[in-house]
Amino acid sequence: MWTIIIGLSIGLIASILIVISMEGKYADAEDYILSGLICLVISVIISTVIAFSLPVQTKEVIDEFEIVTLQDNSQTEGNFFLGCGYINGTMKYVFYYKSDKSYKLFMVNYYSAEIIITNKKAFNQQIRTVKTDALINKFALDFYLSENRYVFYVPEGTIKQNYSLDAH
Repeated sequence: MWTIIIGLSIGLIASILIVISMEGKYADAEDYILSGLICLVISVIISTVIAFSLPVQTKEVIDEFEIVTLQDNSQTEGNFFLGCGYINGTMKYVFYYKSDKSYKLFMVNYYSAEIIITNKKAFNQQIRTVKTDALINKFALDFYLSENRYVFYVPEGTIKQNYSLDAH
């Protein structure tokens, strides 16, 4: 962002210098305005290209949530940690996680999720890419929005090959 502001300032100064250098020649008001606008446009284009060329420094932030075990109505089939199904035409994983004072339902798109078998308690990691406070990020432009990734760590035996629905 600062790159564009600096470029705009340089373009403004250049346009003023061009107008001053044209003083006394056969230039009229239209020539002054046109030369000033051309300098401003060129400087904004160049500074925008530079701002997009600068590398943005990012870091990954990992948030962990404890996944809560759910039971079906019959309670004979055991426990499961993740449910999946189509919601508005998109396959999603659905789970409850434990927050400070309550349990919350959360849905994740299937293409954003990875499941890893572990011998620990079930938990979920939400991995977000965020910009750092580095000085270069004040000059760089980046409109790339990365989607969060989710890694589910579930106990062995959680993934079922055959199952039946309890529709009572």
